[in-house]
Amino acid sequence: MIAKLKAAWGALPHLVQAGVVTMASATGVSIVQALSNPTTACFTWPCIKHLLAGAIVAGAAALRAFYMIPNIGAKAIAPNSGE
Repeated sequence: MIAKLKAAWGALPHLVQAGVVTMASATGVSIVQALSNPTTACFTWPCIKHLLAGAIVAGAAALRAFYMIPNIGAKAIAPNSGE
């Protein structure tokens, strides 16, 4: 089972792997942050749906930022150019 999962993961293009990791980490951080204070954490179904929606939005924003195309019109600065 693990070998099949590793093979499936390895067959994905690197950009897809990076996107999955970025989305999962941002979503996970959002959930952990929301549940880190047990006195304010809400465990009713509407609260859980709201938490998941917020976590997915956080993951999508991280994914968008990860794949954002640089500004084409900006002047490129070569590494170690001194500028």
